[in-house]
This record gives sequence, structure tokens and C-alpha cells, in this order.
Amino acid sequence: MESFRDLSRLKKDGLDLVWFQYSNLPDLFFIPHIRSLGLPLLVTPHLGRASRTQRYGLFRAFSKKILEQADGFAMLYPDHDREVALPEKIPQRAIRTFLPGSILETDLPQPTHGQVLRLMHASRLSEQKGSFRFLDLCAELKRREIPFSARLVGRGDSGVLRRLNRQIENDALEDCVTFEGWQSEDAIASLLRESDVLVHLSTLDTFPLIVLEALASGVVPIVYDIPGVVSMLSGKTGKILRATDPVTRAADWLEEQSPVALRTAGLKSAQAVRRDYAWETCVRILSSQFDATLATAAMHRPA
Repeated sequence: MESFRDLSRLKKDGLDLVWFQYSNLPDLFFIPHIRSLGLPLLVTPHLGRASRTQRYGLFRAFSKKILEQADGFAMLYPDHDREVALPEKIPQRAIRTFLPGSILETDLPQPTHGQVLRLMHASRLSEQKGSFRFLDLCAELKRREIPFSARLVGRGDSGVLRRLNRQIENDALEDCVTFEGWQSEDAIASLLRESDVLVHLSTLDTFPLIVLEALASGVVPIVYDIPGVVSMLSGKTGKILRATDPVTRAADWLEEQSPVALRTAGLKSAQAVRRDYAWETCVRILSSQFDATLATAAMHRPA
């Protein structure tokens, strides 16, 4: 209720537009209230076809109907509309995601010549996020005697943490996997600068920010073939895997790579990402979208 009151108060203070972040079904119940205040509405969906809202026909139809009240859609990447059921004829445009200053404002590391491959997995630790597949990959690399170190970063349910620790013990990974636990934004940025490869074999994330942060830090991602992630890696160095036997395929690919060559390629990708996602670029694109949404609202709704 406090959020509803905040919107009413902000309108009295001269609010011009609401940029609404849509992540799950309950979020949609804010939209009728926003429309009842007569405020122009720009919506950014933070989900894809794997989300419950899009998997089930009734939820998908309800979502699409409520979203008819929007004046525009700011999509996370080109072709995002193929992953989300949206009403036709409402303008949409891809925007850019704002990366943290801790990522963009720090110098890129110079490539080191060490031959030990440095892996990292950072997420809300779970089966769906690929945390156990990360440890499976570590076990496979150890079996192949490929020199590596690995960091597991994040928090999870107590049952998940017990399973992860048990898997580390059962696969004798204590000497090469460090469980970092939850870390702050600045600490994650620092850990990325000390890594070569981010392993993010998540089946859930449509546009995982950690993959973009890794790219901007000179880290090479290994990911599933999910449209938003594929869009991130366009023209960048990384490995996109199908769901079939991802651990073996990832290990095969890493076995073929030189750690030094990966670091050099990662830095080249980082320079491109930092240019494309510079804050001034993101602001310019978003401001243009705001202006277009206000124009659409003025055209279709009387003052």
C-alpha cells in the first residue's frame, strides 16, 4: 500500500512518467493503479519464455491483457519480444542496461601468463541457476587433470548449501574450489577481475546481469543458448552450449583453450562492452525512449 501512496504523492509533485519493471505476475497489479492516476507508462519486462507467467496460457493471456494499458515497452535486448507475450501495436524499443560503477570505472586487468584456469560461478545458488553443474564441470576438469581454481559465490537455501558442500567433499574438490558465500557488489567486481571464465549454466535467467558484468570485466562466459544471453555475447568471446551434455561440452572447449589467449580475448570483448554500455550511451537511448513514450501517451489520451 505504501507504494501506491508514493505514486499518488509523486504525481502531485509533477511526475511525468512511470518506468515500470515487470518481473513476475504480482507486479502487474500495480499497472491499473498507475493508469488510474493518468500517468504515462513505460514497461520493461525482466522475464522470458521460461518464466511461469509465460509458460502457462492463462497467466500469459492475463499478462498480455494487463499490458495493453502500457504506452510503450523498453526491451532488454533486440528480439526480446519473441520471449514475452506483448500486446500488438504498442511501440517497443531495445534499451541498454546500466552496469555498476564498480565494473565500468575500474581499470581492466592486464593479461597474466599463468596456466591455471580461474573459474567463477556467482548467483542465487540453486539447481536451476546452474550451481551444481558448475561443480560437475570442476570435477570433470579435475578428472582430465586440467589445472584450474574455482570460486563459488552467492547464497542459497540451507538444503542447497548442504548439497553443494557435500558434492565438493564427494568429488574431492576442496583443494580447487573456494566457497566465497554472499559478496557485495564491489567484492564481486573484484572477484571478476581475478577470474578468466564465468560459468553460468542457468536455465532461468533471460538477461543475467552477472554475464554482462563478466564481459565488461574481461571474463569469458560459458552459458546456455538462451536468447537474451546470446544477444549479450554477439561479437564477443564466449561459449554458448545446448542443454545436451553441457558439462562434457564445456570441458571439451576449455581443454582446447589457452588461458592466456582467453584472457586476451576477454579484454577485447570488455572494451567493446564498456563502450556499448557506457552510462552516457544508456542515458541517451533511455531518454529517447522516454520522449517517445510521452509522445505516444499524449497522442492517444486526452489531457
